[in-house]
Amino acid sequence: MAARRVVVLGGGSFGSVVARIAAEGAAAQPDKFCATVDWWVRRQAQADEINATHRNATYVGACALPANLVATADLRVAEGADLVIVAVPHEYLDGVLSRLKGSLAAGATALSLVKGLHVEDGALTPLTARIAALLSSRRNCRIQALLGAETAMLGGPNIYAEMARDEFAEATIGHAPSNLGGARAFQDLLTTPTFRADLCDDVVGVDLCGSLKNCVTLACGFVTGLGLGMNAKAAAMRRGFGEVKRICVRFFGVDVATFDEACGFGDVVLSCSVGRGQKLAAAFVTSDKSWPDLEAEVRCPEQNGDRTTRAPRRSSARRAASPTGATSRRSTNSWSPGVPRRTTRSSRPRTPSPSKARPRRPCSPRSARRNRPRPPARTAARWPCGPRRRRGRPCSRPSSRRPRPSTSPAAARSSRARPAASARPSSRSSWPPARGCWPWTTAPRR
Repeated sequence: MAARRVVVLGGGSFGSVVARIAAEGAAAQPDKFCATVDWWVRRQAQADEINATHRNATYVGACALPANLVATADLRVAEGADLVIVAVPHEYLDGVLSRLKGSLAAGATALSLVKGLHVEDGALTPLTARIAALLSSRRNCRIQALLGAETAMLGGPNIYAEMARDEFAEATIGHAPSNLGGARAFQDLLTTPTFRADLCDDVVGVDLCGSLKNCVTLACGFVTGLGLGMNAKAAAMRRGFGEVKRICVRFFGVDVATFDEACGFGDVVLSCSVGRGQKLAAAFVTSDKSWPDLEAEVRCPEQNGDRTTRAPRRSSARRAASPTGATSRRSTNSWSPGVPRRTTRSSRPRTPSPSKARPRRPCSPRSARRNRPRPPARTAARWPCGPRRRRGRPCSRPSSRRPRPSTSPAAARSSRARPAASARPSSRSSWPPARGCWPWTTAPRR
């Protein structure tokens, strides 16, 4: 079998790391794939930078790209390709893919990295079917088996910044039953020591999981922005994922086992935890800016580590309209807009404003007695013979507190047997005292 030619369309962040993986896989298997992987990007300056420095600094920073990855701004490079990886943004799909209609090799297969739904005349169409229709030479063809270019879908919990650092990630390749050969070719191309791709014969299910999970992501972001806590966020995640399953099974006939793959449960957990969508939703709750403005400003380290912004503070009007009634100021992380973080108390003293100062409540007589200042505690150094002196330890001077007289017969006999005061040795001058003298006895002194 002849080596297959691979072309990548799109030079964004996720497209760059997938193109890097594809170039490494093609170089490791020269009997299956052509050694050179062609990469179409939109701007010629970006293509020149990639070919000269083997970097795509605008999107993936200092991540090194393989030498067999050749970039160009000419879309005709995709003509005659056997395997096409589509990483073009959703809004540019029609303009780019319509120019490639009927120009691919016979039996070509496409792999979509784009997540979303195509809405036309009130009908929802998965993007894999839309891409297959755009790449096919037949305009009115809607069945995957009759398309000129079969389309598979790649979905899973994939943060491109971690993939650029060669950290492990996994994904699911959804394919139609008739496109098993093309899906296996993409699996061989993308399987590396740091990336694993599993097959799933439910292309519609994988496509819908990647698009509908964004609704759950936004719900979790709204919960975070309102400050409702992790319990509410976990509830939104569980209920939202269950609703996605019911919609896919009822209206699209998706296999339930698809939701157990990386494209289902794994992608929902990652997107609701650190995804950009939930950060945008949290910033939308805590600011007065519109959604397009936030999309242009809010970045997170998973999206781009060099371009991060803080979410603007929530205005007083929106704080007053909050259902939780929270009016306290919320601190935000630069990488996590709208998410509260733990802060330390400032060393500079803060003077409360007169409007926020609370009047002191009058104290009742009982509370006044309870809260009155107490005298300092008596310590052993200040009162060596006081009540805090340890038992069994003799003292060098008499105590200020005399013991209570004992009424026992033994104590009376002991007191009668004691010598006169003039004959007793003084405890201040001599130590230890005589046997019958205080403090060895418990009888009171005369």
